[in-house]
Amino acid sequence: NTPPSHRPHLARYLAASRLRFKKLDEGKADRDQALAHQFESRWRPYRDAAIDHADRGVKNPELAAYRWMLEEWRVSLFAESLGTAQPVSEKRLDRQWKKALR
Repeated sequence: NTPPSHRPHLARYLAASRLRFKKLDEGKADRDQALAHQFESRWRPYRDAAIDHADRGVKNPELAAYRWMLEEWRVSLFAESLGTAQPVSEKRLDRQWKKALR
């Protein structure tokens, strides 16, 4: 379900996952758990909204944009050295979330 515009980023997302696992192997589980909790606090509401929209047949490009911002934010949290395709921060996520809920 990855749109063509985001397919070039899949390799970086996979590299970020590998880097995250490497950090876990290095004993950084406490930090990972804190970051995972931080990420999940935004992923859960997105997932619920996406399910609701799908159930109602709603196509929301602002929600889709938020989803890909979350992917970039996940990279910035767990594998910052890989960089992101766009600037992303909690403040930017908040602005996009408001757009998605209009």
